[in-house]
Amino acid sequence: MSAPFSQADVDAAKAQLAELRKTSPNILFVIARSKNKNIVVYEALKKDNALDAAKPIDVYWLDIDPEYVAAARKKGIQTDRNELNMIEKQFAYGVGFEPVQGKSDHYNLKLVALPERPVEMCLDSNGNPQARISINGKSANLVRIYVYAVERMLRTPKVEYIDVIGQDENGEYVHERIVPK
Repeated sequence: MSAPFSQADVDAAKAQLAELRKTSPNILFVIARSKNKNIVVYEALKKDNALDAAKPIDVYWLDIDPEYVAAARKKGIQTDRNELNMIEKQFAYGVGFEPVQGKSDHYNLKLVALPERPVEMCLDSNGNPQARISINGKSANLVRIYVYAVERMLRTPKVEYIDVIGQDENGEYVHERIVPK
């Protein structure tokens, strides 16, 4: 069922996020899936050097799978960004947010993909956005969520496991595998 988690997985997650942040430095983390190479991007929205109170986070698809990119270019589409549809927002990749009482520029995020795992979004001391989550009992800056699912005939895919990768306060990368019941 599940492949072992490796240092190569961590390295790939770090490299992908670093590459994405070259063009969008406010990207918090991504969700990748076993289905293809496309990713869901969670990006902080800032206004006047603070998180935008009206909409502090944006979520969208980034089509990076070569087949998807080629098909889009063939149709004359030059962007790889696509908005989530209503079903994706409601049942898979959406996010809710609310301000943290007593803390400016801090928001509690509720991910549809991991509703039991609260995430706190804030700006670090350099003004860079981060999403803090508990991974194996340690507070970490969320880097990547990977969802391994099996396609099923005439039914929604079955999630076999979810890998959560983050970086703790010491700069070490931490990982947790969640197996749904």
